[in-house]
Amino acid sequence: MTAGPSSAATKLPETEPEPEYTDLHFVDVEIMDGRQNDWTVTRGLLDSGSQGSCVNKALSTDALTDHREKTTPTTMIMADGHDSPAGPITQYNPVKIRIAGHEEILALDTALLSHPIILGMP
Repeated sequence: MTAGPSSAATKLPETEPEPEYTDLHFVDVEIMDGRQNDWTVTRGLLDSGSQGSCVNKALSTDALTDHREKTTPTTMIMADGHDSPAGPITQYNPVKIRIAGHEEILALDTALLSHPIILGMP
C-alpha cells in the first residue's frame, strides 16, 4: 500500500493569502478624426483583457464627427460571460490617435463606457 500525500503537505498555511489588485493603467491620449484639424486630449485605459478598442459614446458625440455604422453589430461579452446590458455595438469612429508622440489610425467601437477610451489588444 502506497501512502498518499501527507495532510501537512496539503494543508493551507495558518495565514491565508488575500486577493491582490494592481492599479489601473491609464495613458494620456489625443484623438482626431478625418474631418477635424484639432486634437482632443483625454485619457485611455489600457485593458489587456479586451479584444478591441472603444470610445465612450459621450466623447464620440462631443468630440468626433465621423460616425460610421458597422456592417455587422458586435456584442460585448462581459467578464461574467453575459452579453453587455447596453446591447450590441452598431457604430464606430475611425480616428487618428496619438500617444507619447506616436500616431496611428484606429477604428474605435462606440459604446457606453465608464472611461473615455479603452485600448484593448485586438
